[in-house]
Amino acid sequence: MIKKFYLLVTLGLALSSTEAFAQEAEGRIQKPYFIDYVMGPYLLIDNLQYDAFMMNGARLGFNFGNMNRFNFTIEYLAGHNSDVFGNHGMTHNANLGLSMYFKEISNHFDPYFTLGGGFLEFKEFTNDEYGIELHAGFGSSLQITKRISGLLEARYSNTSLINVNGQNQLVVLWGARLGF
Repeated sequence: MIKKFYLLVTLGLALSSTEAFAQEAEGRIQKPYFIDYVMGPYLLIDNLQYDAFMMNGARLGFNFGNMNRFNFTIEYLAGHNSDVFGNHGMTHNANLGLSMYFKEISNHFDPYFTLGGGFLEFKEFTNDEYGIELHAGFGSSLQITKRISGLLEARYSNTSLINVNGQNQLVVLWGARLGF
């Protein structure tokens, strides 16, 4: 997994050096494709058998629409944690997302709204639990260079379709975006 991530980042850097994929958007070059590295805590705020846990992973995306106001993402996050009985295990989250920027792409600060859902699994605990997770949230990217941005995102995540004794969760993610 780590080798594939580094290979994708290297490929993204190589592609970003060409202007073949560039589009002009209000004086700034907006790349149609991007890869994110994100990390952050899943804060399990209901009475669950799992503690809060840190997740990290990658997100691949595509900007589209009028002035690239929308993007579609495929995300995979993984993390280790323990349940309340002291059993250690892994957590996986693979999901699809759709984001809409509030305004046309600016030169620095780009707030957005995101919706998505996917597969969430608590693996190798006393009882493996898995199912569908839905989320909605707000975030912003902060332009650093023409190809690199910082990210901050907060989500409400609903896990009512998974048998984990709770349904309301908070996810906070931060990371970096590389456009190509």
